[in-house]
Amino acid sequence: MKRVMVLGAGITGLSVATNLASKGFDVVVLEKEKHAGGLSASIPFGEYVVEYGPHTFHTVFDELLLRYKGLAGRDFVKNRLDRQINFRGKYFKYPLQFTNILLNIPMLTSAQCFFSFSKSLLLRKLGFAKERNAEEWLTSYFGKELYNIYFKDYTTKVWGVSPSKLSKTFVSQRIPKIKIREIIMEQFKKRTIKMRKGDHIYAPNLSHIYYTKKGCGKIIDELSERLAKHNGRIYFGTALTALFLKDNKVSQVGFTSGKKQHQIDCDYLVSTIPLNDLLLAIRPGPGKRMLEASRFLRYRAVTVIAIVLSKNRAIGPQWIYFRDKTFNRLTEPKNYGLSLPKGKTILYLEMASDGKNVSAKDKENLVRKVVSELVKERIIRKDEVLDSFIIHAKHAYPIYAVGFEKNLSELESYIESIENLYSTGRQGLFKYVDMDICMRMADIVANQIAGQKMKEQVFITSGEKAFI
Repeated sequence: MKRVMVLGAGITGLSVATNLASKGFDVVVLEKEKHAGGLSASIPFGEYVVEYGPHTFHTVFDELLLRYKGLAGRDFVKNRLDRQINFRGKYFKYPLQFTNILLNIPMLTSAQCFFSFSKSLLLRKLGFAKERNAEEWLTSYFGKELYNIYFKDYTTKVWGVSPSKLSKTFVSQRIPKIKIREIIMEQFKKRTIKMRKGDHIYAPNLSHIYYTKKGCGKIIDELSERLAKHNGRIYFGTALTALFLKDNKVSQVGFTSGKKQHQIDCDYLVSTIPLNDLLLAIRPGPGKRMLEASRFLRYRAVTVIAIVLSKNRAIGPQWIYFRDKTFNRLTEPKNYGLSLPKGKTILYLEMASDGKNVSAKDKENLVRKVVSELVKERIIRKDEVLDSFIIHAKHAYPIYAVGFEKNLSELESYIESIENLYSTGRQGLFKYVDMDICMRMADIVANQIAGQKMKEQVFITSGEKAFI
């Protein structure tokens, strides 16, 4: 029986593991945390769960939606997507509707935004627009005025760097463009925007989201149970120490569990951990240039502050983006299906950070500060706060810094050269994707291993071929 070692028990790792175990492979999963789920985990705090933001499910792939429904079972929930953004003290639908902004900001500012957008549109049509980084791309598609009053500060706050230092790859994949036809059409009728040919699949503009009454952890628990039924194993609380190469293949995986050292032979190695950590574990080492390339790839951390309230609801939409608060996004999971005790709700407040652990004193100060901001915003009253919890993830979002593509491409080529090593998922491919794409990546890798096809058909991260 062929053995597959999987690094990481997040949504991608568990999907790969469950798929291969069901096909008769001996599957062993190593997870550094004491629980499964990765960024898709539901962390329990008594009768509540806390997640790393709104881990709802959405997809343009029918087969993935059917799978999600099967995993969710009776706890499956469907909701119409309702997001907002707080902009200059007012609440707007998200993604932004250009005319909605123009009609709700001062007339002079509105006129400046309109003429700036028109100018950028003309320059782009004439081929004079420069789009070398995120700042220039945003200016090209939205105009300099709207970029300055809306995108610039928020992007810097979330990613920790100026948009001029971010690759245009990020914004071109995650931010819907303004289309003149849609600006005209939205004045005459309400309509659901559907996926069109040419739209990217990483952040499609969808109308519905899916969830479970028990949180995203329900999906993780179900995958873990299915893995166990096929004799797959997950070792929690492990630390990867080495990946030993022999004849250009990973032959053994070294790790610690508690104070004990272990080595397990393998026929295939699937990694869903950050590329940096993967490269550091390879023996013999990949060389100076590869290590330099891996260090160029950085991740943004996230801290989530959860506030339990003695009220049924706090906000109308499912989540709201804020530009001028300590937190970036406010989420109320009850609004997309999470079951909670009667008369109570919970808010998740996400805050991007540099990766440092949050001390006990910092936690107290953070809770005090965000509660004060929520009170000032008239979302809650101080006497409604019952409890608070904080979770932190170091590798939450890949930072698409200018020049990352070259370094990532070199790392791809190196990993491709190791015959039985597959790196996939958000962390493993250094790609800002959601759960559905992670599941699709997992299918491709699992089918590749089971079918013993050419590996080059899988490991494509710079384009879309691997995911469509």
